[in-house]
Amino acid sequence: MFFMGCPGLIVELTDDAKDYDFKLIKSESFPSGQSIEFLETLNNRAASVSVDRYKKMMIDRYRDPFAAVAQLSGEGPLRLEDGTILRKSELKPAEERERKKMLENNNPINLDLKVDYPAAGKKK
Repeated sequence: MFFMGCPGLIVELTDDAKDYDFKLIKSESFPSGQSIEFLETLNNRAASVSVDRYKKMMIDRYRDPFAAVAQLSGEGPLRLEDGTILRKSELKPAEERERKKMLENNNPINLDLKVDYPAAGKKK
């Protein structure tokens, strides 16, 4: 499925089979050159992985959404990327919210990249 020849700014796009469902969340203007620097930074930090490895990594993240953060935090509270600080007692509900977000955003352009996450309640 290709979405070509669309007129103007597209803010929502869905195909007939409902395989693709994209919504514009935010639009910002960047100072001249800033967006190019951002993309160059991303490209410099990118690593090539196989599709199978990508899917395994995503499933591992689904099973333990904060494993990488916990490794860095040790025994103390977890500091998430957005600055949120979680105590161990708050971890379970936060994990469930993160899993829900992952399921809601499992909508890749290439359907062969869609991750088949474990069924709810079967995280191991």
